[in-house]
Amino acid sequence: MLPTVPSATTAHEFALYWEHLNVPSYVAAAPLFISISDPALVHRVTKVLRFNRFEKFILFNNLYCAHVVLEGMSSKHIVVNIESFCEVSKLVPTITILLPLLKTDALESALYSMAELGVQKIQLIYTQKVQRKYKGDKEFQRLKNILIAACEQAKYYAVPDLYEPIDLIQALDEIHPSDTRLYADFNGSNIGVLLQSKPKSLVYLIGPESGLTSAEGELLHSKGFVSYTLGPTILRAWQAATVTAGIIRALCNG
Repeated sequence: MLPTVPSATTAHEFALYWEHLNVPSYVAAAPLFISISDPALVHRVTKVLRFNRFEKFILFNNLYCAHVVLEGMSSKHIVVNIESFCEVSKLVPTITILLPLLKTDALESALYSMAELGVQKIQLIYTQKVQRKYKGDKEFQRLKNILIAACEQAKYYAVPDLYEPIDLIQALDEIHPSDTRLYADFNGSNIGVLLQSKPKSLVYLIGPESGLTSAEGELLHSKGFVSYTLGPTILRAWQAATVTAGIIRALCNG
């Protein structure tokens, strides 16, 4: 079994997402030199970041992380030497957020922060007061790229799973029975008290800017959700999503 690697172990090296990183063909080789011809990765290394020969950087995907040295490059390929190869470790607790389809800028800010804080699953949802339409595949790919960029910056190597928006009722029906369930509400309980049991897996929901309807609040209660507050001030939806994830990580990180 490969060793596991925590996040942010090497702050001075660039981390680049490469979905084709794989163990069997690379670990078996000796020495660990590989030639990469992926056009997007080659372009980033040679044209965008302009790496020099022998520069060190990190390649990762959701499963593996490799510390590499750039040994050679051309316009169509790069050659790297893999110095170390590890499995990506996942943070505990497992966090899922049910996030309304916010306005574009707010949604993108929320997703970037969710990735930085190690949220594992992001389910976009429609609530009754969501005020915009989803833009389909083009928007989904942009949001995925934002998550990847955030993980590269934070050196957290497990990119969150992102799911296209579904109705709130459907999202609630898909929650695992053992998950702790919380939702943000100004009149809720202290979140620190609710997290004292340090759950291993939890789901939390943030309402849209205009809030949840009373019927939606009743639905959440019927599904076992407990309301929590983040303090005496009212936050924007994307801020509440970020603060909540940060508190969970600070109080429950295993």
